[in-house]
Amino acid sequence: MRARDVEVGRTYVVLVPHRLPASRYPDRFEPGTAHWDALWLAGARFRFTVTAVDRTASPPTAEGLRITERSHTVMVLTAEQVAGLGLPPGDEYRMLGMLVDTDDRPVYLPDIEPLTVPVRWLRSPDDPHLDPRTHRDADRYPYI
Repeated sequence: MRARDVEVGRTYVVLVPHRLPASRYPDRFEPGTAHWDALWLAGARFRFTVTAVDRTASPPTAEGLRITERSHTVMVLTAEQVAGLGLPPGDEYRMLGMLVDTDDRPVYLPDIEPLTVPVRWLRSPDDPHLDPRTHRDADRYPYI
């Protein structure tokens, strides 16, 4: 897709390449960079709602939101919970884990992740050449 064709507010399908060569993505191993995020999604496709387009970047990029459903959750413990568990006061404690129902089935909650991706990775959802078999579905299976 070309940067001039990308519309803010529209949802696209992102196809992350299977390989991210060093010549094109030199910061792919630097935590916190846009290409670091993409490295974890190599070979994946996902929905992406564009919030801004930077046509001056090289290559042009789109900023936006990726909405997924996840059962993994983080809970910050209150001071009362910390005391109730007998933990030393003064530190912030967090519980990490999976939210499950009474039958131990995962409960999925919406999660919004801001991302920046090269415009060349965007595809229109109604593109007739979009083949869902070429990339794994990161909307449905975000951790695989």
